[in-house]
Amino acid sequence: MIWLILFTVFTAILIALLMTPFYVKINTEEKLFSTGMAGIIKISLIPDEEEVIIIKIVIFFKQLTFYPFAGKDKAQKTDNLKTRKYLANLLPRWNKMKFWTRVVWQFLIKSKVNELYLDIDTGDPEINGYLYPVFGVINYRPEISLNVNFSGNLILVAYVRNNLFNAVIVIIQSLFRKRLN
Repeated sequence: MIWLILFTVFTAILIALLMTPFYVKINTEEKLFSTGMAGIIKISLIPDEEEVIIIKIVIFFKQLTFYPFAGKDKAQKTDNLKTRKYLANLLPRWNKMKFWTRVVWQFLIKSKVNELYLDIDTGDPEINGYLYPVFGVINYRPEISLNVNFSGNLILVAYVRNNLFNAVIVIIQSLFRKRLN
């Protein structure tokens, strides 16, 4: 009987995690880059003048802070052949990269865009002129605002939501397509 209760609790927690939405927030104007699941985990990348990047992770109200580039000295670089061969073997193979590119694309298609604001200047007035009517057509949705400026600014504000259940479904569908081809 206890095994049935534990199995039910485990299944309920797993379903709750799969259905809990996670978000990705990108705001280049305020230098905010974060992702997480509401109330469970939040990961933020914070640009800093001294440390280059600070990574803050909040798990169930417990905050952890990492400084990935702290203590790295440029004189510590080693250039030996064994390390280069090892790193060359870590490069993804083309088939794996193609598969995961399709998975990421399908996952992005299933995501819900809550807010998208893009204010861009390409540096070329002709390309800006071509982008202006394209952005005008795309701006029919109230949560999407794409603008072209001629002042050299680049601002991106994106707030995208999805859940892990969609990620699992996309990976399973992609694996079945890969097996059938």
